[in-house]
Amino acid sequence: MRFIFLLGLMVLVACAPARLDRSSYANVNVISAFLPDKGEGAAYKVGEQVRFGFAVSQSGYLTLISYGATGNTTPLESNVQLNTGKHIFPRADDRQGSAQAAYVAGNPTGRNRVILIYTNAPIKTLPRGRFDQGQLNAAIQTAIESSRASQVDLAETAIEVTP
Repeated sequence: MRFIFLLGLMVLVACAPARLDRSSYANVNVISAFLPDKGEGAAYKVGEQVRFGFAVSQSGYLTLISYGATGNTTPLESNVQLNTGKHIFPRADDRQGSAQAAYVAGNPTGRNRVILIYTNAPIKTLPRGRFDQGQLNAAIQTAIESSRASQVDLAETAIEVTP
């Protein structure tokens, strides 16, 4: 019985989407407490609004990228210049028409990774489109290099989108 449990656990770990290796990108530790409003890995129903909180220890440019269950990558925020302190995306001053902008969980359902990138210079090339894990790593590296930033940090969290 114990063997079957361990075998099942190994299969689940092998199927889980790999997280980005922060040490491969970051040369400073600026981002902390990056989480969705319901917590890491929380479930959000299709149509439900999602917010992400985080703190930065120095001013700079923040870019937020969603990596969906099917590998579809979408920039949610790009080069938002923020000061030191605690923040929430979407920001209260973001507007869509007369209402505050919102991130809404949508189809397809499944695990969605959300990546927050800090740079001390604006990113010029944003990852957009469908990527496998290797392609995503390369696209993020290209985005970071496009900024020519001397200071870079990266954080990642996840949500589960359910029907």
